[in-house]
Amino acid sequence: MSKAPLGGKICPSPFFAGPGNVGKPAETASRRHNENIYMLNITINIMPAHVLHTERHQRRSRQRPHKHSENTAHNILYHGGEAMSNHLDYEINKELGECYLFMGDLDKAEDYYRKAVSSNGGHASPYLGLAAIAIQRGDLEDALTLYTKAASIKADDKSLTGIGLVKMELGAHEEAFDCFHQALGHNPENAVALNCIVREGYNLSRLDAVVPCLHSCLEIAPDKEAVRVTLAGCLMSLGRNDEARGHLETVLGSNPANTGAQELFANIAAA
Repeated sequence: MSKAPLGGKICPSPFFAGPGNVGKPAETASRRHNENIYMLNITINIMPAHVLHTERHQRRSRQRPHKHSENTAHNILYHGGEAMSNHLDYEINKELGECYLFMGDLDKAEDYYRKAVSSNGGHASPYLGLAAIAIQRGDLEDALTLYTKAASIKADDKSLTGIGLVKMELGAHEEAFDCFHQALGHNPENAVALNCIVREGYNLSRLDAVVPCLHSCLEIAPDKEAVRVTLAGCLMSLGRNDEARGHLETVLGSNPANTGAQELFANIAAA
């Protein structure tokens, strides 16, 4: 598992899109056309037939008045369609935010993520996207606020790992360690959280708390060689060489060419 220097750039993660095409020329007519096609595809894919019927009914209701108070069934249909329309707006804006973030157009991405929040502020995803934008702009305090907001809506491995990454970059290493530990409680296979908790474990001399996290990941995915070699290294640092040897033998038994396992095994033999 690679180790980036502390104080360097924040670890890459599945929910941080790279800067990509930042600085590319302004939006063209072709790009706007592609955006419209993209929105149409999203609409077709996620809108069921009964919602389309409801949307048509809404348009007709705007053209001619109805006595809503005298027709309970119509009220339910009308307001249900309005809710579905808001959800549709949310999905479209979120997807476009993700698309522009992936392309590196941070201004466009921010605009669509904020529209998604306006359509439905009860979802964490737009806040994660806005936090990723803040990270790329170097605004760590804003990123921390946004990750914290996302975690207040849904405390999962993504939001907690995001908080941990910012805390680590700000030098709050104990708090960062705790965030990564909580994140791995939600998803033991989160590679970013695993990588960072190992780094912080060495930095804070808390490898005894890291070992169970690595074990949990291997219980789910026993074939992850990098995790097993990392576990062996942690065990060696704790003086538990016999346990480390067992994990290294497992790796070398299936992949004799694993150089990391070879080096650690040689160190144990020379001890």
